[in-house]
Formats: sequence, structure tokens, C-alpha cells
Amino acid sequence: MEWGVLVPTLVGGAISLVTSIVMFGAAQAFDRRQSKSEHRIAEIRSSYVGLQKLMKTANTVLSLKRHIDAEFESAKLDGDISKMEASAIVKPIIGARGHIEQLSADECAFLAGEKGAKLLSDIWVIERRAISNEVTIEKYNELKFDFIAFTEKSASELKGLASSKLELEFSEANASIAKMRIGAMNSVIGSLIAHLEKDACQIKTVVERYVEQAVEKFGSDFPMQSIEWLEG
Repeated sequence: MEWGVLVPTLVGGAISLVTSIVMFGAAQAFDRRQSKSEHRIAEIRSSYVGLQKLMKTANTVLSLKRHIDAEFESAKLDGDISKMEASAIVKPIIGARGHIEQLSADECAFLAGEKGAKLLSDIWVIERRAISNEVTIEKYNELKFDFIAFTEKSASELKGLASSKLELEFSEANASIAKMRIGAMNSVIGSLIAHLEKDACQIKTVVERYVEQAVEKFGSDFPMQSIEWLEG
């Protein structure tokens, strides 16, 4: 046996085998890093979509509050509103309403631990409140338009035609019906107004905490680093 020929062959084979193992290991490590990077990008993208949904919900809630606040401010220009019914101040709330999109599991996946669980719970609460507000608006509009039709048909006399302080006189029978209708409108719009201030504060806090935890998780890779609210 010619050891001089065999040894270089064995050594060369060993080097080739070691090189193959090293390259295979490097390829696996690269694939793991690439997979991890792709997963991170997908997680950031989903989280940002979740933020967009929350911001749309915030816009819907805050726009509604501004609208109702403006109704009361406008009524104040006509005089004392302390004895006015809320339904006499707030006109039908018309215009395109925002569809409340609830966050998916993927969009909340980065919320981990006790702090994340608390925020997730608050997200569910404010989403339900925003959806409830939209249902309340639809009901109020229905009652308000029905009342307008009722007054046009039943009022025997209209006095004080100025602005929202319109006074109506009904026949005795219609007066009782009108009182019940006004009570129903006040109940619906009153329940909305009672929660709206809290809803507006809560949705802003939820959005801010969502961004804060996303930045804590993803750092500068998250597209939005902070939130600034435009008042008015």
C-alpha cells in the first residue's frame, strides 16, 4: 500500500467533509436568522395594522364628542340651556359613521406579560364601548326623526321659531305622547353623553399605551414612535 498517496487522499477527504459540515451549519444559521427576521417583520406589520384600527376608533369616538360638544356650545349662544332637554339641543347625528374594526389575535400578539394583558383587556372594553356608541346613535336618530315627523303632524301651534329653543303646543292627547317620546330620546342621548367623556379619555390612553409597548418590543423598527393629539 502506498501510504504517500493514501494519506493525502484521506486528509483531503477529511477537509472536504469538515468544510461541508461547516457550510451546512452556516446555511442553517443563516436560514434561522432569515426566518427570525421575516417573523419579526410580519409581527411589526401586524402590530402596525392594529394601531391603525385603534386610531380609526379613536377618531370616531373623538369626532362624536366634538360634535355633541359643538351642539351644546351652539345652544348656549341662544341663551340659558340649563332647563333645556338634551334632545332639544342635540339634532340628528348625520354623516358617515366610522366602522369599528376590532383587533385580531395577530395584531395583539406582541402584548405579553401582565402589562400587555391589562392593555389587551382595555382594548376590548373600549372597542365594545365604541360599537355601543354607534348603536346608540342609530337609535337616537331613529327616535329623533320619528319625533320630528310626529310634531309636524300633531302640533297645533308653533311658537318661538328661533333656533333650538322651538316651543311646541300639542292637544292634550298628543302632549302625553310627546312627553313619552321626549323622555325616550333624553334617555338614549343622555346615556351616550354620560359615557362619552370617559370614552374619549380612555381611547387616547389605550392608543398611547399600545404605541409605548410596541416601541418597547420592536424599538426603532416600529413605524410610529409616539402619538400627538390635535385638539379641537
